[in-house]
Amino acid sequence: MTSDKVTDNAITTVKITDDAVISAKIVDNAITSNHIANASITSIDIAPTAIGYTHLSNAIITAPVLAGSGNLAMTNGNNGQHLVSNADGTFSWADPFTITDGYITLAKIKAGAISESTLADNAITESKMADNAITTVKITPHKMAISLIITFTASNNRFISVGK
Repeated sequence: MTSDKVTDNAITTVKITDDAVISAKIVDNAITSNHIANASITSIDIAPTAIGYTHLSNAIITAPVLAGSGNLAMTNGNNGQHLVSNADGTFSWADPFTITDGYITLAKIKAGAISESTLADNAITESKMADNAITTVKITPHKMAISLIITFTASNNRFISVGK
């Protein structure tokens, strides 16, 4: 018997034996979401790399979905906390790091860490310069703006005033 001998709708579900239709007999894209019963696909049916971040809807990953220490579900953190990795595939909440006065000392700053490019404009003011820190030797014609007049005392090379 050939397919042209079978009339439309002649083969019904009751006429097909169990396991008679194998995946090789199903045309690509023949099974769409309306053919799949709700809740019939479980995590065991999904390949490990089948779902990427682009398949996730916004706000779908919440704290209880993430694993906390000991692989327990996380709870929501407090307002202002940050989510950090525990470096073992789990996460935890951490309070923001705050710097108090006097916490960062010269001994804690790596040599060369602060350079001209890391200083804000006008960050170094006259009150932050040590006496005799700027001398005539340190000021060369190519470093000085033409409109700037710097006055030094002749006796001790001390910076006196800046004018235009």
